[in-house]
Amino acid sequence: MAARGPIGPSSFDIKTFGPLNKTNPKETKEVHRSLREMQRLLKCFESENCNFDQATAQSYRTALRETLSNEILNFQKIVESNNFQDPSLIAKASDVTKFFLSFPDDDIKDQAISLASSLPISNEICATLISGLSESSSAPLYEKGIGELKRYIGTSEKSRIDAFLVQSLVTGSGYVSKLVARESLPFISSENTPKFLE
Repeated sequence: MAARGPIGPSSFDIKTFGPLNKTNPKETKEVHRSLREMQRLLKCFESENCNFDQATAQSYRTALRETLSNEILNFQKIVESNNFQDPSLIAKASDVTKFFLSFPDDDIKDQAISLASSLPISNEICATLISGLSESSSAPLYEKGIGELKRYIGTSEKSRIDAFLVQSLVTGSGYVSKLVARESLPFISSENTPKFLE
């Protein structure tokens, strides 16, 4: 799904993500560089005038989307290399994850789900993931997203996930509803079976 119209970078404010514990100066520098690059690329969506293929609007966005996806992946590698030693980095990564799970482009959401999978589970990330999936009609994205939601089985997010899955069965596209029906089994218990049978 292509991004819907110009996307401003204003809500991606790296200053609001909080400071890092500066126990590893090299890592701190890498994190800041990656965040600045993501912010720059978001501005390129808005200006549509950066150094990417300008042959067509589609080619420009495709190249930009790929570059942004790669930068999110690079950021994920930095986070993973920290081995959860720095809570401030995890908090910053959670903010980045939530931002891109809400991004109006399925390829970017896909990469954000990968980033989410590298972080501890979080009620806020779960809610944002469900919201992001609900805005999509991509069966592959749903499959990856439901795979991530399986980490939340048995948590306080159970009711939210149940409601999302049931709604997707009813209102999702043909491909999405079939996929959800196939992937919902791990979420079904004696307590919520009636919801799925309604």
